[in-house]
Amino acid sequence: MVRDAGGYSIVLKSLADNSLAQIKPPSPRYIYDLRWSKDGTEIYFEQSGPPVAGLYAISSKGGPVREV
Repeated sequence: MVRDAGGYSIVLKSLADNSLAQIKPPSPRYIYDLRWSKDGTEIYFEQSGPPVAGLYAISSKGGPVREV
């Protein structure tokens, strides 16, 4: 999780070449408790409100966020 002027985002770092890839764009909602799925294809995370806090998932390659 990275915080910058745009808010909180999820960024992955490649161990092969140290490059960074943003998989979730910035949002003003705080992101916490990030966890990988067993097969490594998704990242689960909690996000604070408003409107409400919840559990979400996103592909490890990026894409739309879905509520779990």
